[in-house]
Amino acid sequence: MKNLSKRTKTLLAIAAVVLVVVVAVIVFGQGGSPLHGTSAYVITPENPTVKQGDTIKLCIPGLAKWSSEAPKVAAVAKGNDQELVDCVEVQGVAAGQATITAKVSPYGLTQAQTVVTVR
Repeated sequence: MKNLSKRTKTLLAIAAVVLVVVVAVIVFGQGGSPLHGTSAYVITPENPTVKQGDTIKLCIPGLAKWSSEAPKVAAVAKGNDQELVDCVEVQGVAAGQATITAKVSPYGLTQAQTVVTVR
């Protein structure tokens, strides 16, 4: 590096920063973005309905941590919101709607959601 001119060192530094930014966008970008191509995840079945007291099995292609934004309406069964699993049982607790989220990427940046209706 001693033999490189100041201009060359500056250009190398700029190239290194651009490379770091591109890698960060690819690694930490949201699923479904153009950089990820087909990495959008969908929970199946989509927007299901369940009776109070019954359970429904929700799946996603990949391992995920699952959670419910309203566990008093629809709860992720047996504490699976702490484990990485591809399918989970959701129990209808009380009438209403709850959004169930599956966080797929290691940092939870890529996620899918579905609304469970409990009757």
